[in-house]
Amino acid sequence: MIKSIKVLNFLTFLSFIITLPVAAQLKSSNNQADYLAITPSQFENTLQPFIEWRQQKGLNIKVADLQQIYTEFPDSSAQYSIKDFISYALTFWQNPKPNLDKPEPKR
Repeated sequence: MIKSIKVLNFLTFLSFIITLPVAAQLKSSNNQADYLAITPSQFENTLQPFIEWRQQKGLNIKVADLQQIYTEFPDSSAQYSIKDFISYALTFWQNPKPNLDKPEPKR
């Protein structure tokens, strides 16, 4: 029993070490993006054609996984975690920063 607990603790620790660099991505001030795509990880592949289309239009796209946002910007409510993430990106990321202006309608 003691050996299995030690192995489990080691695996948990190892998992934490392996995922730590990934979890720190969104709070890096080296990030930059014209466009944020916030999505659950299971929809990222579905969004890929849209992301590629926007990249062909010259936009730098950053895909942010919802779980990663909740991890890096913990709050009592998911909506505030997302708000805190967007606020952080607009304040601390490098230019170009995400543009929240509505696009002009084509005439």
